[in-house]
This record gives sequence, structure tokens and C-alpha cells, in this order.
Amino acid sequence: MNTKEEFLPIKYSGFYDVPLCFVVTYDEKTYVFWRGYFDEKIDDYPDSYKVFQIDASLEPNLVYDWNIDSIQKEYIREVPISKVVFDETKRGFISPVVFAILR
Repeated sequence: MNTKEEFLPIKYSGFYDVPLCFVVTYDEKTYVFWRGYFDEKIDDYPDSYKVFQIDASLEPNLVYDWNIDSIQKEYIREVPISKVVFDETKRGFISPVVFAILR
């Protein structure tokens, strides 16, 4: 398993098995991983994250109110939650390996 030094710190909002939304900086770029809204049809949250790149200056506002719809963002792609490796708490860090999928 990776050591904490190899993980990237995240800031998250909401939690249901994993963070519902989180911000992470990688390679001097800021990303938002957004799980989406609760889906009544499947009685669960989506099983993937939509990944967006944002301007780093937007992070404080996003972390404050987590209104993903109100920020300017660039859609990158969707990533299955199973491809995101979290630390043991699933609340503090992710492995950077997920960024290989985003390229």
C-alpha cells in the first residue's frame, strides 16, 4: 500500500461511503471530483465521479459552499469511484494514480 507521503491531500464535502465531492491539487492544477446528486431511481448516489478542472482561486469559495453548479469549470471526464484510491479513512487523501486515467 502507498505511504501517506505518496498521497495527495483532499478537502471534501459530504460523505456517503466516500466523499460526495472533493478538491485536490495535482501537478499544479486544481481538480474537483463530484459524485453527483442522490438518484431516487437507483436509491443511491452515482458510482462514479465527474472530474472538472477549476482555477485554484475558486477553491476557497467551492470549499465554503460546495455549489458545483455555480463555478466555472472544465469537464475532464468521468471516473469510476473504484479507480480512486483513498487513504484508510477515505476522508483525507487520495493516491495520484487516478490521474493516469485522466490523461
